[in-house]
Order: sequence, then structure tokens, then C-alpha cells
Amino acid sequence: MSNSKDQTLLPQWNEELASQVSFADPTSGTGSDYRLVYASDILKLENISSGHVHDRIHVNDSIGVEIEFTMEESKLTSNDKAKQGQDKMEKIEQKIGEKLLSGSYHGDDVVLNDQFPMTSGSTAYLNIYAYPKALPKRSFFKQLKECIIGEDEESTEQNSHLKYGHRHEHHRRLKLAPVEDFAKASQLVQNIKQISKLSHRSQDRYLVIVNPFSGTKQGEKVYNEIVKKMLNEMGVEHDVLITQRTGHATERMMEQSNDDKEFDRDVKEYHTVIAMGGDGILSEIIHGIQKRSDFETIIDRLNFGIVGCGTSNGLAASINYAANEKYSPLESMFLISRGGLKTLDLSHYETASRTYTSFLTYSWAFIADVDIESELIRFMGILRNDIWAVWRLICLRTYRAKFSYVPNISSFDAEKDFPKLNENVPSDWITIEDDFIMFWASQVSHASTTTFQSPHSKLQDGLFTILIIRKPCSKLELLKILLGLENGTHLSQPKAEFFQCKAFRLEPISKGSFNDIDGEVVEPGRLQAYVKNRGLQLHA
Repeated sequence: MSNSKDQTLLPQWNEELASQVSFADPTSGTGSDYRLVYASDILKLENISSGHVHDRIHVNDSIGVEIEFTMEESKLTSNDKAKQGQDKMEKIEQKIGEKLLSGSYHGDDVVLNDQFPMTSGSTAYLNIYAYPKALPKRSFFKQLKECIIGEDEESTEQNSHLKYGHRHEHHRRLKLAPVEDFAKASQLVQNIKQISKLSHRSQDRYLVIVNPFSGTKQGEKVYNEIVKKMLNEMGVEHDVLITQRTGHATERMMEQSNDDKEFDRDVKEYHTVIAMGGDGILSEIIHGIQKRSDFETIIDRLNFGIVGCGTSNGLAASINYAANEKYSPLESMFLISRGGLKTLDLSHYETASRTYTSFLTYSWAFIADVDIESELIRFMGILRNDIWAVWRLICLRTYRAKFSYVPNISSFDAEKDFPKLNENVPSDWITIEDDFIMFWASQVSHASTTTFQSPHSKLQDGLFTILIIRKPCSKLELLKILLGLENGTHLSQPKAEFFQCKAFRLEPISKGSFNDIDGEVVEPGRLQAYVKNRGLQLHA
């Protein structure tokens, strides 16, 4: 019964409607010989008489669909152009489009304003904004085979979404056959949005927060060249904040008073917040939301998108990996454009005098030493971590500590059963006291775009995955683990131990160690953490 019900909820292609909307020859731009057909998530531009398929578009590659109207130059005299100006002509085209789409156009007698009558000289285009994955390179012999015996069309259509490589822009601009009533074309656009799962966001408004100082300081460039462009293609209205100082993003997320003139809209008026910068920009945003009186309401209804523009970009890399996408700002923005949602786990950390909210990693011993001490050579970018790791490998340190954790059991509820930091851990916790070289607790798969430290971690598994290296471990064994972090091959190294848990406590016995949460140094000493029941709604 449920399967039948689910089937009725699937978006359906209106074949009768599609047959009533025709397109000009894509090569010559004349006639009305083509139409769109749909099957197995593929939109095909097909010749009506011959059945030849001119083009294919996988609907899951599209981020937006619209009809564009332009005025034919021959219909406008030089006086018209001079009198109306470019802005005026754009408004005229927009009004023509609105009337044609609504079906209210009935000829040249419709007047748009006192000076310029509406003419039938407008041309309409169906724009489909698509970002497919690059096809793999084909060998000479495979290309020769396709030339001789042809391509298996059925196999190609079924597997067209299984493409490799980075996504790239491949938009379609299809000229609609001349008609006086484009209402059918408007309905077809809505049908394409439905089958592409893009029809839900017509009233959405996004807020983009850009840290222009992160990493190589490319945030504004990425916004102007990728993010703003793709938001326009989505048909989504948005506002942007280019942060000017530390804490600016936090201020933007807090409740706004009536006399606050810096920000026009309160955060509750937005559907999605896109964070552009390093991993720290999301921390600032969350910190601001936590200061609101309506924190729980906002955190439940607000969606988040991440476009990495920093040095490490661990969260952005983890999101793309979970979605089976290669990493780049364009791929990250594509995931946001498609609108799919997953829950990102948040965790609660407690030290002697402070609490912290985390979404990425906690490190202590080797990794924390490298991350924090390499700030001395921050000008070298992400290469600083590699250089300092070599130095720390040569001058290897070990730290003694007591590590306690809750086994992965379903009955444990951290927010109800968690002990205070000054209390003993419950008897059913497991405790290990030893000399540690590395302690790395992860909630995501990647600590940076080049560090695949926790392949088993999921965005929403409710667990910490902790990588531990204990003494004795030779420098050669440690080197093999470090080299394996780039592609996940450290999993096979015997000295790399992994623990999964919902909560843990770390009590350093040796002095001089750092606590590092999400790449930021925090209060040293005893620390404990648990995964929260509430997470962030993330476009992933």
C-alpha cells in the first residue's frame, strides 16, 4: 500500500503538454520541428518527424529553468532605442514576457506604456541551467568502435548520470517556435522544475556570508564568479554580507534591534545561510545563533550551505565526499543549488571553565601540536602543516593521559546521562591510561581537502570516530600513517587504532599539551564531549 502511495507522489511528466510546445531547429534557429521528451531522468530534444535526438539533459544536473524574452532588433527604431534606453527596454521585454506567459497577449493593440506598444516581435528562449560531470576520456579504439557500430543509446541513457570528473557549465538555450500565447510554455517550465525537483524554492531567500580574509583571500572572487551567478540561475533572491572584522558573522546572526541599520533583515526571514570562508566561518555563525532567545526555533528551520574558501575546508570536502562529488567551490554550490538536505551532527565540549560547540574535529598530541605550533609559518598556507609535521616527526613527543569513552550502545543519552567534568566516569565506561602520540576525534571524513583521516565518519551517524596512536610506535610506522592520511590507506596500518563512541573524556597527565577544537586552540587540560541530539540542516 505504501509503495503505491509513494508512486503517486512522484513528479509526473506531462507528455500532452510537452507535445504542444515546439522549438526551432537548434542548428538554424528556424522552424518548429523539435520537442522535449522525458524518460528515466533524461530530457531529450527530439526531432518531431524523424525521432532523431539532438541533445540530452539529465534532470539531476540542472539547477534552474526559465523562459527568457528578447526584442528583435529589427522591430526597434533608433529613436525607440535612444528614447527608451537600455533599462527601459529591459522593462518592456519583462512586461511582454509576463503577458505572454499569462496568456493575456492578444495582438499589437496591447499597450505597455504611453510611448511604446507591445509588438509580436519578441523571441522566447527556454533556458536550462545545467552542470553535468565531465565525461571520462575515451580511448582511440573506443571512439573508433562507436564510429563503426554506433553507440548503444539505451545503455548511454541509463548510465548518463554515472559520469566522472568535475562538474562544468553546460547550459541550454532553446528557441521556442513563434506563437502568440506562451502560457503552455510557462506550464512546461513548471513541469520541468517538478521532474528536476526544483519547484519547491520559488519563495526562498538566501543569505550569503563571505569571509574575504580566509585562506588565499579568494572569497569575494568565488562569490562574484560562481555563487552569485548560480543563485541567479536558480531564480533565488539573496542578500550578501562581506565580513569586515572578526565576529562580524556572529553579529549578523543575532537578533536585530529596530534601530540597527547595518542589517536590513533578521536571520529568521531567510531560508538558507551560505557560509563562504574557512571552517571557522560556520563556527562564528553558530555562535551568533546560540545567543538568540529563539535559538531552538532558528536552528530547526534554517538551512545551511558551505562553500570552502579557506586554507583547509574540511567540512566542505566532507560534504562533497558524502555526496559522491569531487571538491571545488562549484561542486559545493551545485549541492546547495539542488537543495538536498542532511543533518550535520553537532557536539558539545566541556573544559574546566568553558563549553564549546563543534562540528568537525578535536585533536590532541601530535595533530594539535602541528596545527597550533605551525601558526608561526602561517604565511606558507596549507603547506605549513606538512612542514611542521616533518619537524614534529623528527622531534617526536608522547603524552600520558587517561582516555574514557562510552561504547556505542543505543541506550545511552548523553544529554541526560552525561557526568559532570569533576565527577568520576560511570562504571560502564571503558578507560585506557597510556602514552599517546596521536588522539584525533572526528565527526566528518575530512579535516582538510587533502586529509582523509576518518573514512568511516558520516555527517549524521551520531558518533565520534577517534584515531589513536599509542607508544610504542616507530617513526617509520608513524610516517606510513601520516602518508596514508591523504587517501585513507592509513586504515590498514596496525598502529592506527579506531574507536567509535557517543561520548568521551580525555584527562592529560603529562603537561604542555594543547586542546584543538575545529582548528582553534581552546582551554587546555581535562576535557569531555558528547554528540548532541540536535544538528544543523545542511545542503549536502
